[in-house]
Amino acid sequence: MSGLLDRAAVAARLDISPRTVTDLVARQELAHVRIGRKLLRFEPEAVDAYLARQRRPAAPPMSASPAPPPALPVPRKRRFA
Repeated sequence: MSGLLDRAAVAARLDISPRTVTDLVARQELAHVRIGRKLLRFEPEAVDAYLARQRRPAAPPMSASPAPPPALPVPRKRRFA
């Protein structure tokens, strides 16, 4: 079973806290191998798959002249009789 990562190694690889790794496991977002009741180990491929699912496409480049913001309505003055 060599090649498996422990919680601290996964946290370092993802640049997150070990507690966040535990939270990802609890939310079933990160595949793991449970050894006994408490010991968790992670396959490097599972960590890579998690990272791939988290990737978002880059935003399209902004145009040279952005559109002006929409005009706000002018509040009316109230007249009290």
